[in-house]
Amino acid sequence: MLRKMKWEERFSVGVPAMDGEHQQIIQMINTLHDRLATANSMAAAGELLSQMTRYAQGHFRHEERLLAAHNYPRLLEQRAHHAGYRRKNLVLCRATQQDIAGMPAVLLNFLGHWWTHHILEEDMRYKDFFAGMAGEEIT
Repeated sequence: MLRKMKWEERFSVGVPAMDGEHQQIIQMINTLHDRLATANSMAAAGELLSQMTRYAQGHFRHEERLLAAHNYPRLLEQRAHHAGYRRKNLVLCRATQQDIAGMPAVLLNFLGHWWTHHILEEDMRYKDFFAGMAGEEIT
């Protein structure tokens, strides 16, 4: 099973609200990791997975509104990346409800890898964009 994630400065996108939400997502993945490590059953983590899914959806809406408000030129790419997560997450959530053997590891690997890539690759693109807006409040 995937190791627990650890927030590191390299994950900071330079927007405190987004950094805070990313930290919360990492914490939720780690809590899910702990629950699955002790039970190795999705039944033990179903409610947390639902909370995490809702939280991620709220984060995506918040991030997309922020990017739209500042005319971020890669907003459509960001939305497409979020849509891909939603599709894959839905498939995995449905599979976990069936308590298929091995699904906990598949789910944790997906979450850990997707969020690491998303923050370090996709979201880092807007870090430089906002850094170039010195003096402007970014909320």
